[in-house]
Amino acid sequence: MSPGDAGLLADLATTLLGQKRHREALTFAREAMSVRPELAAYHALVGVLAEALGLDEEAERELGASRALSPGDAESHVVYGFHVLRQGRAAVAEGAFRDALRVDPQRPEAHHGLARALAERGALAEARIVWKDALSLDPSMIDLRLQRALDPAAAGDWRTALASMPHWLSIGLALGGMSAALLFPWVAIPFFAGAIVGPAMRFWLDHRSP
Repeated sequence: MSPGDAGLLADLATTLLGQKRHREALTFAREAMSVRPELAAYHALVGVLAEALGLDEEAERELGASRALSPGDAESHVVYGFHVLRQGRAAVAEGAFRDALRVDPQRPEAHHGLARALAERGALAEARIVWKDALSLDPSMIDLRLQRALDPAAAGDWRTALASMPHWLSIGLALGGMSAALLFPWVAIPFFAGAIVGPAMRFWLDHRSP
């Protein structure tokens, strides 16, 4: 197959993704990646689809490969960070989000992810600072779980404020899930480039398991 064929395969995978035909989409995405293995976007597309289908080992491998192939792309670090955070691997996620911020210090999603990872590890003081940075960059960003973890009294729930600290010092109690209802449903994140991977990113945001 030619490099042009890889683009057609990726386009077909993206079309099938939009139709929620995830397994078929993954088949074509894998073929595209096999033709152009040097392209981070194709690894990302395979990784996002694999994660959606519960193929965690493949998702880990391909999202990691995408990150390695595009170290100067903050989005690759952000996507990988949320992938490992969903698995409860807060320390690994923290590293990925810090890598994203080294590339793009103004990336609100990276600040958001870093705040979640820090809070999950019990580093609440630093998490509060990072979360304020996220909100200053994007005031529309909402994460009620994180807000209650970091300052439940300010969220208007004094009972939670009294009881929350022991809760939140145990890893992942309220941050272990990645509920699509709470994780930036109002934020559109451009994913790698253009028409191929953008729909995959939107799917990833909409379908992360709680």
